[in-house]
Amino acid sequence: SLNIASLKHLAVLFVCEDNDLAIHTGKKDRLGFQSIVEIVKKYNCGVVESNTKDVEEIKKITKDIRKKMQEEKQPYLLKLDYFRHLEHVGVETDFDAGYRKDSKEWKSKDPVRNQRKRLEEMGEEEEVKIMEEEKREEIEKSIKKAKQAPFAKKEDLTTHVFYE
Repeated sequence: SLNIASLKHLAVLFVCEDNDLAIHTGKKDRLGFQSIVEIVKKYNCGVVESNTKDVEEIKKITKDIRKKMQEEKQPYLLKLDYFRHLEHVGVETDFDAGYRKDSKEWKSKDPVRNQRKRLEEMGEEEEVKIMEEEKREEIEKSIKKAKQAPFAKKEDLTTHVFYE
């Protein structure tokens, strides 16, 4: 049988990109608790919070957490504050729904955009373009493969869901 108490020793890093929303509603109006951090701490899980938008800083924080996880033999939660540029589900914007506004301030803090800019300033622009094209091709191949794949059988929905 599964010993739930033994799970606390797993080296798992959970990452919460908190955009202060619960789908289309501010989280303060939807949650039954005030702080995800306080809830997670109750489960013998380490927590690190940061409002950095710097990719290099996030990498350093993550390395520090991995070291702590090995030393402390417990999982961790990394909570980061973010702004969602696109709708909750999909690739469009949903600012017309009225529950949030487009924000130039948040766009200026976009970690991916700022890291790309940093790499360009370091003279890595050509390498970035090559990498982006490789990823674009990889994504297109994955989409094509997914569209060609058969649907799973109904009985596959519950395979490996429960520990037996």
